[in-house]
Amino acid sequence: MSKMAQVIILILFLLLGGSVFMVLQTLNQKQVLEKSDADLKIQMDKSQEREKNLIKEKKNLEDQLQKAQEAKTGLEKETGDLREELTGLKTKVGEITTERDDWKSRVDAIKHERDELMAKLTSREKESEVASSSPTSATPTVVEIAPPTKSDETAAKTVPSGADQDRYWADVLKERADLSLQLEKYKVELDSKVLEIEELKKQNTDLNTQLSQLKDTREDVERKIQYGAQLADNLSMELARIRNDRKFYSDKVDRLQKENEGLRTEIKNLNNTKIALEKSISRITEDKHLVEKKLMETEGLIQGRIDEIWQIKESLDESFKQSRAQTADSKEVELPPIIVTAPNPAVSANAQEGIGFNGKIVSINEHSNFVIVDLGENSGIQMGEMLNVYRGAQNIAKLEVIQVRKDISAADIKQKTGSLQVGDTVK
Repeated sequence: MSKMAQVIILILFLLLGGSVFMVLQTLNQKQVLEKSDADLKIQMDKSQEREKNLIKEKKNLEDQLQKAQEAKTGLEKETGDLREELTGLKTKVGEITTERDDWKSRVDAIKHERDELMAKLTSREKESEVASSSPTSATPTVVEIAPPTKSDETAAKTVPSGADQDRYWADVLKERADLSLQLEKYKVELDSKVLEIEELKKQNTDLNTQLSQLKDTREDVERKIQYGAQLADNLSMELARIRNDRKFYSDKVDRLQKENEGLRTEIKNLNNTKIALEKSISRITEDKHLVEKKLMETEGLIQGRIDEIWQIKESLDESFKQSRAQTADSKEVELPPIIVTAPNPAVSANAQEGIGFNGKIVSINEHSNFVIVDLGENSGIQMGEMLNVYRGAQNIAKLEVIQVRKDISAADIKQKTGSLQVGDTVK
């Protein structure tokens, strides 16, 4: 695996980790916001419940206030009726008192008249006794009396004599009895009027007591009405404050909902980015597997070429050893037979000009003075071809192909102007 692929994979893992961290942080923030939203909803529900309770309590207080006002109106009406009744009773008591005083004066007048009649009757009886006891007095005495009548006239009457006198006195006694009966009747009426006056006084006292109670009740109702009005004002202020709080919380909830929507959109975008990154990672992973597979194939191919190079090296080393051994054992050197073949024009042209091939040096054996290049039978190279080595645009060596394999070749260093390196271009 190359270093660039490792760096790309590391960057992808870092991006994936950053994305996961951002997603986790966003989810955490979302949970916090949802919790805050739930708390705000609970507070709003409590505020709404409290507002409903306050509205209900305010309505109850308004009903109580209305009932108290109705009771106050009824009490005021009842108080007015009682005052009118009390005024009527006072007027009636005044009339009864006046009538009582009239009756008392009349009774006093009747008593006075009765006393006068009794005195006259007593004097008349005495005179009758004196007249009956003195026989010489034949002439009847004429006495003028004023009998009680219902009118104010007082006429002088002459007392008759004999039977007329008896009848007269009978009438006087009868009238006296009538006056006594009438006096008793007036006394009974006066007593009943006095009792009625006492009853009216008692009723007046009761009415005054009831009026005082009504005044106390009225003051109590007025205090309750004032308290209800103050409580209603306080409830109105509390309700207004709760409405303001509700509006504040509603605005806050709306703001949080907007932020939540923004976060959801961001989370959605992050999820899309995450999916895209996962797809990219999956694609890069597939590419990585493909690259690894190709690297493995390349490594296998390189290993195979290295094995071939080692085989060529071992065979060349063995050939050099045998040549040296033969040189050391015998002064005579048996050269291999020279095989002359017809020159190939294409090969000769390639050998002369060193063009038509483009390869690289894959291994250098300075001790044996040969190199391995990545040009073989598949590239069309043949034994005996001359190759040029370039580093950039500079020609630094000439090579002669001495062995050819399927994908690589061994070339002897014929001429060089500097040290060779793996990776130099061969043409």
